Amino acid sequence: MHCPFTERTKLMKPYPLGIDNPIKIKAVWGSHKWALYWKDDHTKIATFNSQNEAYQARQSIIESL
Repeated sequence: MHCPFTERTKLMKPYPLGIDNPIKIKAVWGSHKWALYWKDDHTKIATFNSQNEAYQARQSIIESL
C-alpha cells in the first residue's frame, strides 16, 4: 500500500520553516552580507556574501549534527 504521507516525510528537510531551528540566519546590518548565529546564545558562526550561501551552510551544519 502506497502512503503519500510517508513519502513526503522522507523528502522533507530538517527544520523546513525555521521553527525550533538551532541556527538562525540574519542579515548583517549595513551590508549585503548574511550571518549564521546559534539560537541559544546568539554566538556568530560565520558570515556569507549571499543569503543562499548562508542557507546552504546552515543545512550542511544541521545535517552534520
